[in-house]
Amino acid sequence: MNRYQHMALHCSLTLLFVAGVLTAFTWSRGHSAAANAITPHSTSYYYGTNGTEMAAAVQNIWPQQVGPYCAIATAMGVVNYVDEEDHVKLRFTSRNDQKTIATADQKSGASQWGYAKPINSTAGITNIAPDRGIDPRSAAYIQERYAPPGTIFHNYIYRWQFHYPQAPKYRWQTWQATTSLFRAWLSYAEPMSVIINGGEHSILVSGGWTTAPADKYYPVNVTGVIIRDPEFAGTVSRFEVDNDAWTNHGTDFGAGYYTLWSRFYGQNVDHSVNHDDPEPTVGIYKPGTKTPDHWYQGFSWIRRDANSANGLSNPDWAFTDLGKELTAP
Repeated sequence: MNRYQHMALHCSLTLLFVAGVLTAFTWSRGHSAAANAITPHSTSYYYGTNGTEMAAAVQNIWPQQVGPYCAIATAMGVVNYVDEEDHVKLRFTSRNDQKTIATADQKSGASQWGYAKPINSTAGITNIAPDRGIDPRSAAYIQERYAPPGTIFHNYIYRWQFHYPQAPKYRWQTWQATTSLFRAWLSYAEPMSVIINGGEHSILVSGGWTTAPADKYYPVNVTGVIIRDPEFAGTVSRFEVDNDAWTNHGTDFGAGYYTLWSRFYGQNVDHSVNHDDPEPTVGIYKPGTKTPDHWYQGFSWIRRDANSANGLSNPDWAFTDLGKELTAP
């Protein structure tokens, strides 16, 4: 999930945002956080993190190192935010910590099923898929390993098959997946590491607005999503993305063109298979004839939860966007 994008020099993109099923919104364009601000709807509900604490969590640890380090960088931001909530010293204070994590990945972190080969310089044996960078399982592992004890993270996946017998329109799928992101903030108002650009980049989704309560509408009308992009220094990494950019035409904040969620995980821009972000090759999520997709043809993110019963705290396990444990691809 950490990879160079075909149009950018390395793991670049940005994220996010989804649309509305109900009403519209207004926004202004620009590169700075102020100029790029979305105008909240007259009836607006905010979900997400504390902006001051979010800025402090990434201030000294970004931008990402050159190469496929985006998921490591975002994981560090999540861990630091949880440290702030727990009123403990920040675990990460330097960009060099990204390299420290990558080194540790070479020696520990294999799943209960083993690890994918060939291994690489960032994910090491934490991957269950032979990604160029870090796969979603690896990201969940990193966040859980370094967060305060008892903090649990898992990979969540949206695919239309979890909801319908036939595929709805693409943008409807995007709206539903983004609504699930917002609903996660009802349990933990913390940043989430979200995979974008077909799997080529990871960013933090740190907040957003809706025109109705997210717990009552599925999908809900989202009027703006706040992201933090590790391609940028922490102090200038905050951006807001509108509906059409997130679901349709993408955007460019200055680090290359970002397709955001206008294509599924594992897809190139022309919707062919992106072999830099393959499916698992070990474990129960390795696709088969009857269940050919795991991350492919969907959207993927890492979020905190309380799924600890019967060994579920292990970050090996993945869940649907509705919180159901995945026992097959």
